Amino acid sequence: MLNTNILSLKAKSEDSYGKKFWLMMGAFYALFIIRNIINLQFPVPLYLAWVIVMALSFDDNEIKALVLSFSPLSPGFQFKYAIFICVAVLIVRNYKQLKANHAFLVGVMLMAWEFLHFGIGSPSFTEFIRGFAELIFIMIIMCIPTKRKGNIEQLTRALAISSTVAFIILLFMTVEGRGETIMELLRRGFRFGVSEKTEETFTFNYNANALGFMCNIAIAGLFINIHNKTAKIIDYLMLAFCIFIGLLTVSRTFLICLLISVVAYVLLQQKSLGKKIAVIAGLLAAIGVLLLVISNFFPEIIENYTVRFGDEDVTGGRSYLFEFYNKFIFSSPDRLLFGIGIQNIAEKASSIMGEVVQVPHNGYQQLVVAWGIPGFVLMVLFVYQIIKKASRSNPNPLLIGYLPFLILMINILAGQFVTVGSKILALVLIYEILSNPDLGIEEKISE
Repeated sequence: MLNTNILSLKAKSEDSYGKKFWLMMGAFYALFIIRNIINLQFPVPLYLAWVIVMALSFDDNEIKALVLSFSPLSPGFQFKYAIFICVAVLIVRNYKQLKANHAFLVGVMLMAWEFLHFGIGSPSFTEFIRGFAELIFIMIIMCIPTKRKGNIEQLTRALAISSTVAFIILLFMTVEGRGETIMELLRRGFRFGVSEKTEETFTFNYNANALGFMCNIAIAGLFINIHNKTAKIIDYLMLAFCIFIGLLTVSRTFLICLLISVVAYVLLQQKSLGKKIAVIAGLLAAIGVLLLVISNFFPEIIENYTVRFGDEDVTGGRSYLFEFYNKFIFSSPDRLLFGIGIQNIAEKASSIMGEVVQVPHNGYQQLVVAWGIPGFVLMVLFVYQIIKKASRSNPNPLLIGYLPFLILMINILAGQFVTVGSKILALVLIYEILSNPDLGIEEKISE
């Protein structure tokens, strides 16, 4: 008889992140609060100096959590260089154990393919290296044999805490900078995350849809903790806060992914029908309370979403961009089979077609525009190798473990992919979750 027992994700003493990790991360967060809220300015490279200290002090799993935490904090410091610091530490520490695998080879092919596009436009070699920072990190961690399994509960919590810190800073800076309350901003249809400041100011600003994606990924990780009964009170509080921030973005993609996460959480419960009904009832009650709170205290959120979904073009101009870039792709065999490179896509396309447009707002299409069909295939192979390698460590992952992957794939439909660091770093979370045996099904055969 085949019995399946779900393994819990309860942290064990040997794989828990210790006090040193959280204290040093706390100091890292404090630097952002001091510079952005207290407004005590200090040189931005100080962040990198502290990253060096942390990377040298952390073990490999803790470094993965650190780099994953860079995603929501990235607007505030030179996170690309911070990633390379962590890559260097991992290589020096594990150079004897490094083993090139298929994912690494595909990653090298992607970089070589992009390098071949240097004859188009005026590309920068520095931006070429910076643009592959996240991909290089993934390539390296996949070449390092796993010495000790990570702790998914702690990993997802570290991402959620980093997201919460970043969102609080953004909330404070938005209200202070505009001299208006959140209510006043909402009344005039303000989308949280939108800012006119440039990245070079190292100020917390995000594209509203990118902010919504980070909320979705943090929420997916917290749902996994709740599913596996390892969630703490802080996880529930962060879940509510991330949902609130996501709603402030008025992002339709965020709302759709949130609903998908909730449905997936309910349907994938390993419970009897009666308990599933109880979970559904509890969630409906929670949603009812949330809607009641929003309608009474933040009714503008509902009104803004109503306006957004009531637009004549519910794609927000994406349908036009999709058609434009389709014409661009098929206007020449070279563009279909070779592309124009990942750097300055919009500028190159605008120059060629004689029409000023934004970057592609479909990540799959963006791959073809940048690298043609071969580059698209290589990227698909890279992601496939991540999933394949993860399956070797965890042949029977729980379906809930695929939730971050599902959220990423859906979000790519409505935004960019390879040029957005948070989406590439999401592959780190996906790999760690799917490869961890603690998030799997243990099959026990008894006669």
